[in-house]
Amino acid sequence: MRILHVTFGIAPFDTGGLPSYVKDLTMQEMHKDNEVIILKPGPYKLYKAAKIILKGENTYQLINPLPVPSIFGIGNPNDYMKTCNKDIYKNFLIEIKPDVIHVHSIMGIHKEFFEVAKQLNIEMIYTTHDYFGLCFRTNFIDRDNKGCNQCDIEKCSRCNYKAGLSKSKTYVMQSNVYKRIKNLVIIKRIRKRLRKSTLEVGNISMDSIKTEKSSINLYLELHKYYMDIYSLIDYFHFNSYIAKEVFKENLGELKGKVIPLTLNTIQDCRNNENKLNKNKDITIGYIGRKEHYKGVQLLVNSLKILEKKDIKFKCNLYGDDFSDDYGLSNKIVNKGNYARKDLKKIMNDIDILVVPSIWKETFGFITLEALSCNVPVIVTNCVGSKMLLESCKVNPIVEPNEIKLAQKIEEFIEDKVKLQKYKEWIQRMDNVFDMEEHTDQILKMYKERIR
Repeated sequence: MRILHVTFGIAPFDTGGLPSYVKDLTMQEMHKDNEVIILKPGPYKLYKAAKIILKGENTYQLINPLPVPSIFGIGNPNDYMKTCNKDIYKNFLIEIKPDVIHVHSIMGIHKEFFEVAKQLNIEMIYTTHDYFGLCFRTNFIDRDNKGCNQCDIEKCSRCNYKAGLSKSKTYVMQSNVYKRIKNLVIIKRIRKRLRKSTLEVGNISMDSIKTEKSSINLYLELHKYYMDIYSLIDYFHFNSYIAKEVFKENLGELKGKVIPLTLNTIQDCRNNENKLNKNKDITIGYIGRKEHYKGVQLLVNSLKILEKKDIKFKCNLYGDDFSDDYGLSNKIVNKGNYARKDLKKIMNDIDILVVPSIWKETFGFITLEALSCNVPVIVTNCVGSKMLLESCKVNPIVEPNEIKLAQKIEEFIEDKVKLQKYKEWIQRMDNVFDMEEHTDQILKMYKERIR
């Protein structure tokens, strides 16, 4: 089978769950004697016309793509609706002759690509890694840090006011030079300042923003642009039931199936020694970024409730610079960023992982990482990977509410027998970590669609 994967990035050059998943899935597919081709947005060049070039053995880059906004929002809709010559995509698809196109992101790719693939009757399958196109900020969390369910164009136009990266910053971040130097210390510092300034712009209250009718019309046009793209997708691979619900709310009934994700790096280590030490204080862990929608402040507020009750605990925060004063004396430890190779050691140092997301997270690999190390997880009911925990009788799923989260954490701190039972349940649960088995499910899905 010849499989074309469309993605905004692939590991190790690009970071995050999506690029890692694309790398692992494509490697497994090639291992199973399939031909794999990758198309991704590339850098911008001085000439304006888009074109596709071969960059590596099986990877193609789209030169002069549409911008890739990530979670920063869209400040100028016109930049995201530019047209291109359909022959660029038509000639490419005729040349590589894919049996199926697996789309992981529509970021950076012109609508013409999807129109041409439809005209050529090539099956297109889309994996719901995020909500880009349904939400211009990808996560249905507005700039007031409140959740949305569906697109409301007037609200979206205010939500994206002064948002997004400038054209020059977009050009730099898409460049090949940036991909090579982005892990240098000085570049990380610049990126951290950029992220901070973007978050500060995002903190402008929507109540203080007035949007011109012309601007609202532009966002309406952009919304239609993305709805047209999604209407061309033949089949949806939902990575959770939450993702399925959100896409259904915005697009109506869709053909597709739910298949949870995994990664090659997530190995089944549940048989390793990881027993609960009943004589020490419970260590709570959080692994992720500090953006509000990830829920770290929700976790901190819950821990403040426990501290007032004089409940003994320690909390380690990993994955960002958590040097803020959270007002919890010495109970919170800022562990900062971590290397992938250290993740299993981190899991051994915590007794309960909390995934306190307040956005409707499409999956959440960190839940799977913890379970693979026999670490109990408390998740909010916004986390897609909660589907893996729904049969657990100790009920580790809570609403994203600081009082209820505090009660759930307290429940496990005060009842270590219950916590031990949770660990024993993890030992017995099905192996949901095997990337090879996951790949077989994806390949089966392809074959069912292209008969």
